[in-house]
Amino acid sequence: MMGISQQQELDAMPDGMAKRILLKVINAPKADLAKLDEMCKDLEKQYLESHHMTEFPR
Repeated sequence: MMGISQQQELDAMPDGMAKRILLKVINAPKADLAKLDEMCKDLEKQYLESHHMTEFPR
């Protein structure tokens, strides 16, 4: 959700390609960060298992 000042800036912007692209970005569905974190952990686990490792070297 946008703040009032952001909405005012958007309203003041002339119609054109940049405004259409900006609106698409603003209104695009947002990523589920919990799901992305879970997927990342699963990939790390798969990598470690496939390389016979228990943790990443530090």
